[in-house]
Amino acid sequence: EISYVGSPEFGYNQMPGVQQIVDRMVMHDGRGGQREVRYTYVGGRYDFVNRQTLGYKTVSAQLSPIAGEAEGPRIITTYMNDHIAEYGLVKAQLVTVGGTETFSKTINDWTVASAGNGPYRAFKTSSRTAVRHGDKLIETNKSYSYTRYGEPTAIYDYGFSEDGVNLSDADDFTTSLDYQPNLSLYIVDRPKVKWVQSGAASSWDKQTWLSRVNVVRL
Repeated sequence: EISYVGSPEFGYNQMPGVQQIVDRMVMHDGRGGQREVRYTYVGGRYDFVNRQTLGYKTVSAQLSPIAGEAEGPRIITTYMNDHIAEYGLVKAQLVTVGGTETFSKTINDWTVASAGNGPYRAFKTSSRTAVRHGDKLIETNKSYSYTRYGEPTAIYDYGFSEDGVNLSDADDFTTSLDYQPNLSLYIVDRPKVKWVQSGAASSWDKQTWLSRVNVVRL
């Protein structure tokens, strides 16, 4: 069950005209129970040159509480929407419980090629995630590298971190992918081998490998 509302309901934004956006979703479990999610929006933007929406800067989802909760969880997602190349990219997400307590948070960094008239490309360069365990937020950190065609070549997992700073090299590991592009068939996204190794470096040193998967060549 989905209810809509006109975009002017959420104050000034750059959207031309009136858009119908989701206001409320009610999910029924078929046994008489239901859960409700309500949405609010901030910072709608529009690319008037390319005539395309850039979405909203912030979208908040308020979940209904369950038994024992005074207030349901709230999910606040922040998007990058300054340029058409950034459309849909999540910059950060915060989940709170009880109104104020942080349950989890994620911060992403991106490299965006947005010069001229395109083509445009965006690559996630790092991601920091923290999830509550007991009275503490446990944080992990990752970074990424890519081929010239935009396919991931290495995912560096730095294990436990604090405010983006790696706490120890002992829990670092790297997932690497090697490709065999077939340009005559326009195939550039099929890896031929994938391996995981200890440490925050991608190498062919098999003594550090923890696992390996060979992929059939095309």
